[in-house]
Amino acid sequence: MEHRCSAAGPAALLPHRRFQADGETYVYAAETGGLFRADEDVRDALSALAASADAAVPPEVVSDLLRAGLLQRGGRPARPGRIAPPALALRTLVLMLTESCNLSCRYCYEACEAHGSPPAGAGGTAREMSAETFLRCVEFLLDASGESRSLSVVLFGGEPLLRFPLLRAAVPQAMAMTGERGREISFSLTTNGTLITDEIAEFLGRNGISVCVSIDGPPEVHDLNRPYGSGRGSYADVARGISRLMKYRNGRPLAARVTLGGGAADVGGTFEHLRELGFDEVGFAPASAAEGSPAALAEEELDRVMEGFRELASRYESDVRERRMPAFSNMTQILALIHRGEPMPYPCGAGIGMLAADPSGTFYPCHRLCGVGDALGDRERGIAVDVRNRFLDRARKRREPACEPCWAKNFCSGGCYHDAYLRQGDLFAPSTHYCRWIRELFLLGLQTYVRIQNETPTFLDGPVRRKGDCMKHLKPVNRKAKAIGKDSGDPPVVEAQGTIPFMHTCTSVFNPGYEIDWTGSTKQLCTPIETDLFGTTDMYCWWPGQAPDTYNNPDWNADCTRAMKDWMKLKVVKPEW
Repeated sequence: MEHRCSAAGPAALLPHRRFQADGETYVYAAETGGLFRADEDVRDALSALAASADAAVPPEVVSDLLRAGLLQRGGRPARPGRIAPPALALRTLVLMLTESCNLSCRYCYEACEAHGSPPAGAGGTAREMSAETFLRCVEFLLDASGESRSLSVVLFGGEPLLRFPLLRAAVPQAMAMTGERGREISFSLTTNGTLITDEIAEFLGRNGISVCVSIDGPPEVHDLNRPYGSGRGSYADVARGISRLMKYRNGRPLAARVTLGGGAADVGGTFEHLRELGFDEVGFAPASAAEGSPAALAEEELDRVMEGFRELASRYESDVRERRMPAFSNMTQILALIHRGEPMPYPCGAGIGMLAADPSGTFYPCHRLCGVGDALGDRERGIAVDVRNRFLDRARKRREPACEPCWAKNFCSGGCYHDAYLRQGDLFAPSTHYCRWIRELFLLGLQTYVRIQNETPTFLDGPVRRKGDCMKHLKPVNRKAKAIGKDSGDPPVVEAQGTIPFMHTCTSVFNPGYEIDWTGSTKQLCTPIETDLFGTTDMYCWWPGQAPDTYNNPDWNADCTRAMKDWMKLKVVKPEW
């Protein structure tokens, strides 16, 4: 006996994506985030229902489709009413140490906002953060982060190393302040690499400050994109800085962050060059630029970038197969997102688990929104709840109605706020100019995920388990699908992403950013912020630095007499994997 479905009747199809990999058919359910391998009955049912809402489908197939979130009883779900914004779960604070920079990059978003001039304070000069403001902001992070033990501070600018004297004085004080409260704090720094001396590199390594270098490829590309104000290229100075970072990094990985602008879309060549320089991880993001700007990637260049990403995805699979650590960090982020499978109501952690402080100590949702839109508060008065709620309400509504029918909506959730601001003059406009590209990128991630799961299942989260599955025609592949498949109760209720289980770095949606990971921290981000030693114990960070076993390395912790203060002295090994 078959069950007849109709739009006016009991059920209707929900957004999903079918695709082929390794000769099998798979289906990703947008509403639940579940990824399943589909049998012939499911394939036929999806095709029939897509052609006619009144198609006849076997009851057991209907049951599986409902449970997976591919079918909705009573037609399409109604749009939810107003949902209270998530509570502030602050774990990451970006500190804008200065608005000054010693380079004149052709795609700099700061210059875009100021019509080609460096951003300035009321006196017409670039502002800088004081040591007092630095420490007060860290104190605010400690006060506002609840029971979270592990916190992150991102050192940003401008070029933050222009303020090295501030870092040299304030970072040890901030670490001491944090330790006195029984908390842990990690520092991350993004730099253009031109100012790195032996003194700076030694300081960064000694204090365990993770470093990401902005570098766009070989000299002919990098010097075009990232020159000094005089027009002289900066590549040679960056290369010297990288060699110094390598000298003092103490076993910590080094990441490169590549900005892809118009005329520079050779992803494969850039990746190879940066790997040869010694970078452990390489991530790519497009230049933020207004529509029609020569700095923006043209449509045909986006196609070239996608071809390059496909080649790097294939290399990623080979690295996993051969037990090498993959370096293509965009794919790492995408695989982590697919693996967890949780719906994403917001594109990033801006205003949720992360805030940014401008040089005066005024808080904004993220570093790229400093001076753009309404401030959320300051270190003295705290966060204005009404302003933050208004921001998140508008952020959530930006997906309606353009994004709701899209099968990839939980991958980008409308895209980067700042990119929308530059392109459309509206923080809350969906970044529709990237829609086709984002869908292709997410599909590439799904295909890569399936092939890795089939060939090397332990790389992700163990093999797919068959025992206890409640579905006959759909076999779970990712973590979310397994949870759905083992639930013998009623099918999950689709609530159009009413909760926020995690946030992820916006690098995975091909937009630059410094957000938070699924735990609300930066501990597990690979691009552009590095993980520390204690963030390398699971699939979300591929760097092989691990605390070794005492049997083979009896003195690995000999220099670590106090865990809270001396953990950076732990010896690091790189085991066979």
